Amino acid sequence: MINGISNFVGYYIYSDDEIYIPEGMRNTINVIDKDGKIHRKIVYDKTTQGKSTIPFNCLSFPYTPIYMINGKMYLPQSPNMGLGDRIVEDSPVTLILDSIKHSLTEFELRFPKVRSSVELRGNTLGIEMSYSQVYDGKNFIYSFFFDENLYIVSPDGKVRNQVKTRSKYVDEIYNEKKVPGDITELVRTLCTIPMYGNLIYDKYRDVYYRFVYPETKLENDNYMDIWQLGRTKFSILILDKNFEILGETLFPENIYASNLFFIRKDGLYISTSFFKNPTFSDDKLCFRRFDLIQTKK
Repeated sequence: MINGISNFVGYYIYSDDEIYIPEGMRNTINVIDKDGKIHRKIVYDKTTQGKSTIPFNCLSFPYTPIYMINGKMYLPQSPNMGLGDRIVEDSPVTLILDSIKHSLTEFELRFPKVRSSVELRGNTLGIEMSYSQVYDGKNFIYSFFFDENLYIVSPDGKVRNQVKTRSKYVDEIYNEKKVPGDITELVRTLCTIPMYGNLIYDKYRDVYYRFVYPETKLENDNYMDIWQLGRTKFSILILDKNFEILGETLFPENIYASNLFFIRKDGLYISTSFFKNPTFSDDKLCFRRFDLIQTKK
């Protein structure tokens, strides 16, 4: 296949004639035009620090898009299982691909030790190292699912700050060592354990929204649909430009699909197309706008 691309799940549109599609099984990024013709391929296989890299996918859940800043492409990574006994300590969270110098450098930020390198090679839920990433025009901010802290990193990869942003609805992050072997029970666990989720930057109001998933009880439900759409119960932490907590809103259960959202100048939109919502319809994808309002103390 001359213009064929192997497995991929995400993309980045820089312009009509410059669309970036990373392959999921190879360290290759395809650059195509609006007609689907491949103009070039970018191969990234080893950093200037000498580490081998792994293929990545720009997913919406976790929210890890590709960013292009001043000719540099920022590539999200997962823990590199090929790093021996130091998977967590040696795996950079993001790589910087310089499209002009053709160099590949590592972010200083490594994965937090919510699971040891030994445990990562064993029986895990598969999301312990998942994270959400945003760029606010000055810094990259990271929200790890199993960590109450936010990490602020400059575009050159240096860690600037670590800020605790604990939800009032999560007393303790899930830390059980035993993972269900049955796939149905595993997905049910993913839908019920306390954890953090996507981080969004609202450039119009200069605030951040961090999704939070409190512990939830479910019985005999469609767990996979719940997981894909964003759980039955969630809250949103609202943070100012200095990452101070302005407030937290707990949303009604079974109404919103928290994985479907976008920001516009007039507010934050979250989808109401959650399959347990009484108004749900397969024929419509619906959203509701939320306004940020300062309450009196």
